[in-house]
Amino acid sequence: ARPSADRRPSTRRATPRAGLTYTPWSALTLYANYGEGFRVPTTDELFASGVGSSNADLRPMKSQTYEAGLRARPLPWVEGRVAVFLTDVKDEIVFDPTVPPFGVNRNSPKSRRQGVEFETKVRPHEQVDILLNYTYTDAHFRAAAALSTGTVDKGDKVPLVPMHRLNGAVRYRPLRGLELSLDGQYISRQVLLNDEANQVSFRIQDAFVLNARGSYTWKQLTWWIQGNNLTDKKYETFGILSGGDVFLMP
Repeated sequence: ARPSADRRPSTRRATPRAGLTYTPWSALTLYANYGEGFRVPTTDELFASGVGSSNADLRPMKSQTYEAGLRARPLPWVEGRVAVFLTDVKDEIVFDPTVPPFGVNRNSPKSRRQGVEFETKVRPHEQVDILLNYTYTDAHFRAAAALSTGTVDKGDKVPLVPMHRLNGAVRYRPLRGLELSLDGQYISRQVLLNDEANQVSFRIQDAFVLNARGSYTWKQLTWWIQGNNLTDKKYETFGILSGGDVFLMP
């Protein structure tokens, strides 16, 4: 029988956040942050419509995030930031398509995302900006668990979290109001959703996408033209394992 919507639990939780910033010199800032997150399951996640399976026992997702880093401007035309981060997640809500008839939402085991992020902006000329951003993320499960999709071992990779992300952009302003830009984005391979046990060797493949944009602003008007995926790269943004088959979103 389909659970009644009045079974939806009432939840309440405080999510504190705190931060500390120290600037020993005008060109250098050190900082540290802590924050908690909390997300209650939506009605659609708890109670499926039509022939879907409901799960009124879904627990809210909770997280704790720690971050420390520095911002520096060693030269007037160079500024950068480096940070280390760690996020512990408990009861993350994911979709399990193996539960008949058409799948169900469930809570996944405890996981951790930790890594480092680098960001820099260089202005070699007043008309040119160069931006680079790189993030390394180690996302893994912190506890073993038996799921319908297999047994998750401590250390298995969390699905849909790339280990490497790299973004770069060059912006050029040859004339007043005119800006031309070229942006590149690289995302590394990812484990398929519903393969928390990391049993399938197939991965969502890494991809590099190149975009361009030109804009001209005159008073309150802006004209622009944009081109996405200029190299016509074929890639996937999402992938899920279901019944031994791989389904990809191109």
